[in-house]
Amino acid sequence: MANTKVEDRSRIYLNGKFYKVVPQAGPDGKFHDLLTNDSALPIERQVIGDPGKAVDPYRSIIIFDDYTGGIGQWMVTEPEVHRAFWSELQTEWKGHLIPQFAHANTNDLATPNTAAIVGLIASDVATDGTFVMHAAFGDSIHSLNASTQAWSTNAVRNIAGSQTVYDAIQVDLGGTGYLVYSHSGGYDYTSDGTNWFTDTTHANLRYMAYWNDSLWIIDRDGQLYYITALTGADDTSVETADAKLRLPRNSVTNLFTAPDASGEDILYAATTEGLYSHDFLNARFIKTRCDYPYNANAGLASIAKGPSIYICTGAMGVKEYDTRTGEVREMGLDADEGLPAKARGVIKQFDKTFNELLALVDCSAVTGNSAIYGWNGRGWHTKFSNGANDASAVDCMYVSSAVVSYRIWFAGTISSVAQTRIVRYQPIPSSRIPPSQLGTLFTFRGNGGNHFTPWFTVGPWADGIALKVKADVGITVSGDFPDTFSLYYQRDWVETDVTIETNILDNIAAGARSLEWSLPSTGDAVGVAFRAIRLHALLLPTLAESMPDLRQLALEFIPLPRAKRRWNVVLDVTGEYDNQTPDQQRSNIYTARDAQTLVGFSWRPENDPLTAVVGTFVKVFNGPMGEMTGREQTGYIPLTLVEV
Repeated sequence: MANTKVEDRSRIYLNGKFYKVVPQAGPDGKFHDLLTNDSALPIERQVIGDPGKAVDPYRSIIIFDDYTGGIGQWMVTEPEVHRAFWSELQTEWKGHLIPQFAHANTNDLATPNTAAIVGLIASDVATDGTFVMHAAFGDSIHSLNASTQAWSTNAVRNIAGSQTVYDAIQVDLGGTGYLVYSHSGGYDYTSDGTNWFTDTTHANLRYMAYWNDSLWIIDRDGQLYYITALTGADDTSVETADAKLRLPRNSVTNLFTAPDASGEDILYAATTEGLYSHDFLNARFIKTRCDYPYNANAGLASIAKGPSIYICTGAMGVKEYDTRTGEVREMGLDADEGLPAKARGVIKQFDKTFNELLALVDCSAVTGNSAIYGWNGRGWHTKFSNGANDASAVDCMYVSSAVVSYRIWFAGTISSVAQTRIVRYQPIPSSRIPPSQLGTLFTFRGNGGNHFTPWFTVGPWADGIALKVKADVGITVSGDFPDTFSLYYQRDWVETDVTIETNILDNIAAGARSLEWSLPSTGDAVGVAFRAIRLHALLLPTLAESMPDLRQLALEFIPLPRAKRRWNVVLDVTGEYDNQTPDQQRSNIYTARDAQTLVGFSWRPENDPLTAVVGTFVKVFNGPMGEMTGREQTGYIPLTLVEV
């Protein structure tokens, strides 16, 4: 802004011209050479009737107490929040954040096992109604002792030729139950758990399903076979060839049953580039509307739940395919803003509980947190997370109440160094249970978990001052238990924790406790300026039964609109001024007022030591006073100058 200095009193500089200002009445009732400067203020809130949270005319509050919409929302601007960005805590219950249920480890077969564990399945073929858990540790199938939670030291079946096991299934063929394991050399099966048989007529078999009273198996080349009877002798069962997928080798990633458009179950094949339905009458596969670009991991996780099919499209993407209408919906763990880098991996398997769809995510490739997430119809919630950030892998998952109790069974490594693989299990509720009763039914994970709210911004072109953070926390067991609740904040998109408080649950009585901290956490409570802010909580129960419960987080703040100023001025055009006649002054003023751009404005000298900004750009409007009538060009012109 050239030549913007205003050295003399009673003048301003507007759109390249100097003008004389009419003195205005000051606070003391006398007339002064001053401008009326209205600084922007927060809009005062008018409270009528039930005030709710809005009881202060200037302060606002955002409450985080409902995360039932799940994880993955990075930022919010609205005061109502039903999501979290990331959480290792259980978020399914409104008004409650609690640690994961505790999990336990089964043994590692006495000698550390490093081969992938697949084919977790509960089978009663050997016990006539009493289910026993089986799993393939590499090419050796073992059974679990339900009383000791230990796997049989000696394998119940060693698959010949060190074959790679792919799938396990229990089927009924001709009134006899069979446990079947498919592998790269064919398949092995038993009807009593003791006598095993193998069939190697067709090698490179992959995935299995049971449909139309037959066992169906598909190989690596997409050739589908069905078996109506198992003979109980090696290499004597008959596999009848059926449909063939005309896709590259190793394109098939799963085989399962799900409803068709009429509601009748049929076979589906998941592949690396789409979902195919099986046409039994014509012995062919038909590609559905559920397709996607090629990904080597696509379809590894695929399952039917109700009338829908859920299929992983590779990495963290998931499609929901409605078999009735053919409609496809995106609902993966990468929806919205996705998850932190340490939590992003590959969905290797789906399974279902009474209430949820579970996703097993392997993050070993990113040295991250392999985990299990549950979809409750509204969003994804953390069920288990290894929390180690050490590239631990997960292999497979199985949900069942057939062995001991209702559990999620899952297998994987416990250390990225030794890569020792074990099977773990986590008890889970079989139905919705009030959070207040969970502490009497379940134990909780001792290393707790982290919880991050979304980033909160006041709005576009607005900042805020964070004044206080409040929390309602509780524990279910009183006494000298050093449970820890730590609270931090991060601001302005920088993911660096600033400590608010730690270790506040030590030695407090059971029940809820309301806590409050002024910001900053050290020094005078003057507040913390922010463009964006989020809260980070950490719950660490020490006793498995103590269940710390974070019921509510609240942030009290003042929203600050962008600082904008407004000046009311009256220009004196009663005579010639700065080499301009009254006619010229009036014409130039109208030009500034009608300009389709902002115009320059200054009211102080450039070297004024007390004024950092000596000029700005404003929009010119007619002032609150009217103008004189008639032909006379001299007079007074009121203007309102607004910084926008």
